[in-house]
Amino acid sequence: VGNGEVLKHNLTYYQHFSDSHNEPQFKLLRAKYGWAGEGKYWALKNIIASSDNCLLDISNPLNLGMYAVDIDLTFDEFKIFLEFLCSRDCGLLIRVENYITTEDMQETFENVMKQRKASRDRRIKEIVKQSNGTYALLEINRK
Repeated sequence: VGNGEVLKHNLTYYQHFSDSHNEPQFKLLRAKYGWAGEGKYWALKNIIASSDNCLLDISNPLNLGMYAVDIDLTFDEFKIFLEFLCSRDCGLLIRVENYITTEDMQETFENVMKQRKASRDRRIKEIVKQSNGTYALLEINRK
């Protein structure tokens, strides 16, 4: 990104439907893991949202161990949990090579990145000499 700006490549917010618990996939998740399993899923989804490009790297055993601890599972339990979430039956997560994500998160991420780029492109910076002899960086928003 130009001008020393860093464009974030993750999400700090994503939409969550209030009736998602009624979806068949969530009922299957709760049938297998209880409400605690649904909580672990949402915690994992938050970790995915915070990851670069909203893709959680599961290729490294160290990463798997960290994620497992973050959602209070053992290493082996976490691997089984991921397999279930990515399974055809459940389908709450998708696996893309050595990463996991969700379809809706990727859609949200794509839209947010377009908005961030458009916002960045509307800004221009100008160096302005102030009356006291110092310089300031003035940011102007283009309309």
